[in-house]
Amino acid sequence: MKWYEKAKNIMKDTGITQTELIPVFNVKTRGAVGHYLTGRREPTGAQLKALSSKLNCSLDLLLTDKAETLHVDSTYPIEAMEFFRIWESLTPENRATLRALGHALMGVTNPTQPNPTQPNP
Repeated sequence: MKWYEKAKNIMKDTGITQTELIPVFNVKTRGAVGHYLTGRREPTGAQLKALSSKLNCSLDLLLTDKAETLHVDSTYPIEAMEFFRIWESLTPENRATLRALGHALMGVTNPTQPNPTQPNP
């Protein structure tokens, strides 16, 4: 997936508009932003960094396939959306640490096995 496709997905999920990205790309119109979001114009490194900041995601998420992506639905509570944005910015090592802490807090001893306290779907 191209960086601008990922950006558009995040924008859709978070309600960010092209108009809000005018200062990010240092352009004058929403249409000019559209040129970036369709691949007709290439952003500079500084613009990509500003975009990732505005979208509250990592550059890795936008530019590589290495980042673990989560679909964030705008119907989620704001706290959940914030968690997903933070999650996407974590390194794989930090994600593993957070998973292990979550499993410990929930009493999951073997995360690959079903939790006996949870009913099977």
